[in-house]
Amino acid sequence: MRARIAFALWVAAAAVVLLEPSPAIATGTVHRTADLMAHAGLPAAICDPAHVEALLNAGMFLPPAALALLGWRTLRWADVAVFGFVGSFAVELTQALFFDARSAQAIDVVANTSGALAGALLGEFARRRRRRA
Repeated sequence: MRARIAFALWVAAAAVVLLEPSPAIATGTVHRTADLMAHAGLPAAICDPAHVEALLNAGMFLPPAALALLGWRTLRWADVAVFGFVGSFAVELTQALFFDARSAQAIDVVANTSGALAGALLGEFARRRRRRA
């Protein structure tokens, strides 16, 4: 039950960022994260805002995918990865059709789906470990 609640809260918070008509939240987060990474001494190539944006996009979809597998026992990891792709595509399509200030990009769908796949695999791993315990 806790995984389902955490899933719902994560998805709601992500929806606020992803469906905000202005890119201010997303852009600000990317630049602040890039600055923090640079300040931590990470290589400049990794701290490039385009790379940071891709990492953050993947990171946004990883936790809900893992939580979905832990919260709903009947889901399969591949289904969750597909749901991540469909959800990401829907977000980018919504941004393209309804939010002039936002930029829908195919690379975002790739990054989001990669995060969903990684989360689904981690969730499956955690679920199998839980069964053995």
